[in-house]
This record gives sequence, C-alpha cells and structure tokens, in this order.
Amino acid sequence: MNETDKERRGGEPLDAVCAGYASVDRICRVSHLPAPGTTAIVLSEGGGLYRGGCAFNIAVGMAAHGLTVGLVGALGDDAPGRAYLRWLARNRVDTSALSVVRGARTPHSHLYYAPDGTGMCYYRPGASAYEGDPASQSALLARARWLVLGVAPAGLTARLLDEATRLGLPVAWSAKADPQAYPPHLVRRLVACCRIIFLNRNELDFVAGATGLPGPEAMLAAGSQMQVVVLTLGAEGSRVLVRDGSFHVPPAPVREVVDPTGSGDAYVAGFMSAYICGAPPSEAARIGAACAARVLGSFGSQPYRPARTHPRLQPPGAEGG
Repeated sequence: MNETDKERRGGEPLDAVCAGYASVDRICRVSHLPAPGTTAIVLSEGGGLYRGGCAFNIAVGMAAHGLTVGLVGALGDDAPGRAYLRWLARNRVDTSALSVVRGARTPHSHLYYAPDGTGMCYYRPGASAYEGDPASQSALLARARWLVLGVAPAGLTARLLDEATRLGLPVAWSAKADPQAYPPHLVRRLVACCRIIFLNRNELDFVAGATGLPGPEAMLAAGSQMQVVVLTLGAEGSRVLVRDGSFHVPPAPVREVVDPTGSGDAYVAGFMSAYICGAPPSEAARIGAACAARVLGSFGSQPYRPARTHPRLQPPGAEGG
C-alpha cells in the first residue's frame, strides 16, 4: 500500500503502531527479593507514580525520536488514566485507537529490584483486559508502515496479526514470558510471521519452550519473514543476529544504575526508530543501547528525550541532549 492510499484512509501516515498493556508504576529498590514469610529492606523508592507499560514506553520513545506513532491499548477512566492520555497527546502519540474504559482502573504495577538486578512485579490489570474497538484499530493500522507488538491480551495480538497480514505490514515483537498473553500456538505464529524479535534470556527460554527451537539462530532460520533477532543481555550488552551472521553490541556507559524499569523498551524504541529510518541493524542496536542507558540512570521508564530526529539518528546525548 503506498502513502497516497494510506492518506485516503484518513489521517497522517504513521511510521509505526505500537500495541500492548499500559501501566502506572510504583518502584522500589530493595535489599533482596525475599522468600515467602521473610522480610526485605526498602533501600530507596521513586517518589509517586511513573508512566509505563511496554508498548506505551516504546511508542513514546519512538515519538521522541521524531517518528509518527499510533498506540493501541487501554486506560481506565480515572485520574491516572486521564493524565496519561493527556501526556501521550503532548508527546505526539496518536491515541485515536486507544480505549479509555469507563468504570475501570488504569493498570498498576508494583516493581521491586534487588542490587543484583533481579526483580519482581505485581501487576493489577484493571482496564488492560479490554481489547478495544476493531474498527478504530484497523483504521490506525491502515496508515502504518510497521506494527510493533508489546505484551497484550492474546485475542488482541491475534487480531492485530490478522490485520497486519492483510495489509502486508512488517511486524516487530518485543517478547515477554507471559503464558496467558502468549499461549504456545500464538508464540509459534509470532515466530513464523515477525520481521524482528527482541527478547532477553528468560524470554528466549519461554519462546524455545513453546516452539521447540533451541536458540536465536534456530528462530531466525525458522521464521519465513524473520530478518533480525535481538537478544538483550543486561550488563553484557546485546547480541544481534541477521541472515548473514551475528554481532555483539556492548552496553552504553551508565554512571549509576538507578532503576532498570523500561530499559528494554527504550532499547526497542531506539532500535526501531533507527531501523525504520534506514539504519542497518548494527547502527540501530547502538542507538538502542544508548537509549537503554539513559533510562537506567533514573527512576521510571520514560525519562529520556533523544536529541536527534530522522532520517538519520544518532545515540541520544551525542550533542548533550
């Protein structure tokens, strides 16, 4: 579908549509993750609530790079949800297919991180189970160049994949080890139809268990549409696999790791922004690493503001931004 066709379908052409759960986060750093019946000490906590949710983080990050981005998801019709909606609009995210569910609470996460980097999340779903309006979602996707999937209700993910297939949209998937959102048959479908997959070690094991594929090389070979598999490795950086080989990208320097919340989403946002604008995977991965580093340095998942916009992007902060 060309740009003229998309304009006829109503609205500005979009570089990407991101889809998935929202979250409003409370974040604590703790002495350790306690066993049942034991106590851990709170070392520090972020003041107040932070806007989060994987797809929401990715959408805001891509918009901060200057791309045009739409969002599919659900918020509650409460004060945090209304504030989040206004904030998305200020950050130039298209919310025409975002549902505000009357009488529902905006999803909340309580996040706890130990000094060794391990974490625990308690999620209150609220409005997140609502799959939204298919007509508005289809209209949004008809304007898009890419579909970027975060964790979402399984039915919504399947429906968006159907629509992306009909429209011929390439799909990127930021995987999560969530068996409710991703039953085995849906994981196998995602591997078969995605152009790019992002996952960490735990998510790699989860996808391998659902597909029987032993590692990222096998996933790349098995996916008929697959061009890139990105394995994020925390403090070790990331490994990027493409059809003709693989390479390692070191992490960008961080003065102090304050909070890992959303660092993986920032990597995806930076990578996809650069890749959509024509950067090769090696350059896109370096930009993703730089975005992740900026998120690691403060509480909350959406603090960075990249200085560069497309068509060519550089790691945020290259000019002190």
